[in-house]
Amino acid sequence: MRVVGRIDSAALKRASGKRRARPAGTDGRIVVVHGAKGGSGTSVLAASLAAALARHAGPVALVDLALASADQDLLWNLNCPLRVDDVLGADGHELADALVGHPPGVRLLAGPLGPAEAETISGSAIGPLLSELAERHPYVVVDTSSELSEVTVCALEAATRILVPIVPELPALRGTQRLLSMLERLGLDLAVVQTCLWVRPGEIDAAAVTRVLGRAVDWQVPWATKVVQESVNAGQPVAIAQPRHPLATGIARIAANLAGAPSAPVASGLVDRILALLSRWRSKSPPAQAEEPVLAKNVDVTEPRASVRSVGLVTVAPAGPRMTDR
Repeated sequence: MRVVGRIDSAALKRASGKRRARPAGTDGRIVVVHGAKGGSGTSVLAASLAAALARHAGPVALVDLALASADQDLLWNLNCPLRVDDVLGADGHELADALVGHPPGVRLLAGPLGPAEAETISGSAIGPLLSELAERHPYVVVDTSSELSEVTVCALEAATRILVPIVPELPALRGTQRLLSMLERLGLDLAVVQTCLWVRPGEIDAAAVTRVLGRAVDWQVPWATKVVQESVNAGQPVAIAQPRHPLATGIARIAANLAGAPSAPVASGLVDRILALLSRWRSKSPPAQAEEPVLAKNVDVTEPRASVRSVGLVTVAPAGPRMTDR
């Protein structure tokens, strides 16, 4: 997480007080996806979450506020003549004209093309923009960059749910510690924050993350680099390209929970089955008849490297027999 530039003092004063009541008539929900470090999979999560929510609730607005790296139009393979800076700029194009639809029911408001366009966006305009979209859509999903700019602060302030994707790596965990501390300092309600751990076999599991953050992991979703790369290059979010893949079904559980459908907060059973299948694969023993054999495919396999390292003021305990640090 990196604080960029000078955050407007008025925005900080708004954030440091109580959360503002949502405008009358606003029945939508604003879900802001924000990773503490670059490479946290924020855009991947936001894209597939929007697609999954659209299956539950109809049209979903997806807003790309990852100003430094706005790529949602590429992830969806959409041509977006008008973008968020056009809507919020001096010319004031109509919001409806800037939303580009996709068959699953997602309407994208693309991010700016470059830094010059991004600089024209004022944080004070973000709250009203998201509220207006929430009045027209059951859900609004917001993609943000890891930089904690004024625009990002204002988006987080407007959120009714904040999803924080976490890569199981020490720098990402420390960044998430700092993010949660910063949100608390800004006066945001941490009860609306949920964490999503990308599961990759190794020493840092959900229990270790819980110890580091001092709070339970809300969601665990298997990460698959190859599947994500293929979906990005094809211009189709994983939820659309491979809806049965564990990564897509994991995000679908989050969407079901947001939409009020029955869902377990943490897909621990799914993770257990993944690790069991990986264990059988490593031992090269004939696998037993699996309920979901696809779980073993496209999951990153890395040898666990047990160690004890300090993250902030909290220690990550080793997950296996101790080995000498390299």
